[in-house]
Amino acid sequence: MRTLVTEPTRERIAVVTASKGIGLETARKLAAAGLKTIVCSRNEQSGEAAARQANLLFRKLDISDSGSIQSFITSFEEEFGHCDVLVNSAGIAFKAADPMPHAQQARPTFETNYFGTAGFTLAMLPALRKGSSPRIVTIASKSGALHIMKDAEKVKRVTGAALTVDDVTRLANEYIRAAEAGQQEEEGWPGSHLGMSQLCKIAFTNALSRQEAANNIAVNACCPGHCRTDMSSNSGSKSAEEGARTPAWVALMESQDGSPLPSGKFFSAELSYTESQDGEHPSRVFQIQW
Repeated sequence: MRTLVTEPTRERIAVVTASKGIGLETARKLAAAGLKTIVCSRNEQSGEAAARQANLLFRKLDISDSGSIQSFITSFEEEFGHCDVLVNSAGIAFKAADPMPHAQQARPTFETNYFGTAGFTLAMLPALRKGSSPRIVTIASKSGALHIMKDAEKVKRVTGAALTVDDVTRLANEYIRAAEAGQQEEEGWPGSHLGMSQLCKIAFTNALSRQEAANNIAVNACCPGHCRTDMSSNSGSKSAEEGARTPAWVALMESQDGSPLPSGKFFSAELSYTESQDGEHPSRVFQIQW
């Protein structure tokens, strides 16, 4: 009689590029769903403390530093070998009272929000391609909606079906140069560095989705809503936990009838989780128009 030997189920691995706020709460939900979940931060002390408290793993990472990204990737590939879920949560926003001149805030905003997010995501692609039903979820914002772009030709560029990741990066650099010269609105760009950095993250999501379609990586963006976190100076209608329900839902969505997962989409929970409307459950997540 032959004995059948079954291979052990491979552990699913998730990486979340934050260790507080919405990122930490999203990581908790992924871990609760059975994924071995790693939270990341450039602040080793606070990151390790948060991970211990939430029974998560911690690894140091500064997505605005290419050396830190490479160090993380090398260690990650040696230790884990594959990644099933990447949630891009790290981001910055200048406060209204910040003394730095507005024109000088463009580059640091993009260094983290766009270039850091894009650079780390691209570096993680080899590990994601080895994952099981891999997916990338980038937390963005409706402040990056297309309507903030007033120039029709620029809208056409950013929404083109042939748009590549390199095209988005060129667009981001053009914006920064215009902003630093104080000419972004004169040239038809948005007046908000934060909004434009979010718009570029969503455009990057769309371009990467097309690029990785053959590798079956689902690449989506989402807006968690206005949440009470450090980034919002603790203002907002939702807690960080409520906001985390949206990226966690997108990261954990299941295929319907064996069809491919949605990719290149933008999702949001339209209602506050403390409210209801027309009897509809308020925690439902919708695909929305960018």
